[in-house]
Amino acid sequence: MDPLIHSIPCPTRAPRRRPNAVQTTGQSTLIRRDPIVAVICQYDVRHSPAGLARVPKVVLTGSAANGLAALIDDLPPVRFYPSSCPVEPGHYSQLIRFAYDGGRIRSAVSLAAAEGTARRHGLWVSLAGVVTDTRVPFGTVIFQALPPGSRSRLRNGPQVVVVVAARPAPACAAPQLRATYRSAAAIRGSDFGAVVIRDIGRAPCTLSGLIRIQGIGATGRPVTNAFRSRLPAAVTLGPNAAPIPDNAPSPNVIPQPPAELAGAIWLAAVYRIAPNSPAGTLCRPHWIVPTAWRVTLPGNLSVTVSNADPGGPDPIVASGSFVTCEGRLSYASLIYAGQPLS
Repeated sequence: MDPLIHSIPCPTRAPRRRPNAVQTTGQSTLIRRDPIVAVICQYDVRHSPAGLARVPKVVLTGSAANGLAALIDDLPPVRFYPSSCPVEPGHYSQLIRFAYDGGRIRSAVSLAAAEGTARRHGLWVSLAGVVTDTRVPFGTVIFQALPPGSRSRLRNGPQVVVVVAARPAPACAAPQLRATYRSAAAIRGSDFGAVVIRDIGRAPCTLSGLIRIQGIGATGRPVTNAFRSRLPAAVTLGPNAAPIPDNAPSPNVIPQPPAELAGAIWLAAVYRIAPNSPAGTLCRPHWIVPTAWRVTLPGNLSVTVSNADPGGPDPIVASGSFVTCEGRLSYASLIYAGQPLS
């Protein structure tokens, strides 16, 4: 492998980029399948004088190289726009070179196995996204950042960011879905939590469309505003999913993803902040704590979920319930469980 890696040099200068140019191969994929090496040549911008200088290259091998190819193939065309700064031609540039040996990539690791390995090394796993890749088993980790062996320099502590493979799947049916509320944390003057949706069926399924969620009281009457998602979302759920465990304290509020891909309606309630006081202190006389959540999922599937998680991290109330100020739900969005909102 080393001779192959050394035979892939990085050019001294970055290739010239044509604005708004989209290259195609005329094939179903942009990158040929099953590379065994990916060499990422990086070029950094100098502000004065403006120009591109090489910085250390990144080398990916095995399933990491194959995963990067799948990730690029799943992306929409990229359009480049002029910089708003007249003295800076661009912020960052990369050239990626792939190498092949004609064989198949044999190494693969599941999301659960990746989390176990990360935990043994004192790392936290964050789910960057899910892409369609039919070349590997559903739920396989196909890419990670930073690459194996690199030291973490992330602001939110020692963590590894992963991309997971999925396959096209039919729409979810009500009998195969289960939903659970899980608290994330009360921090930065806000309360966070999620209604996590898992697939207990034997095959993956997809939730695609808009969601609606509203808190209800013990009598079943609404006690919060009804929040409707503004943009459609799509998540593919992994099959045979086990019950969702309580979230462990997270370095960045977002919990780790469960072992099987699951959906999550991420909830946020924003309060006013008092210095050196717990979240929600100024609103305490006006707290409204829903008994349950009434959720309408894509496909007009309806579920009711208890608003309680006594084992969650840093609860505002002993039940671990999500707490609103005067019944105001600030935000709700369907994403993958364990995926940041960015």
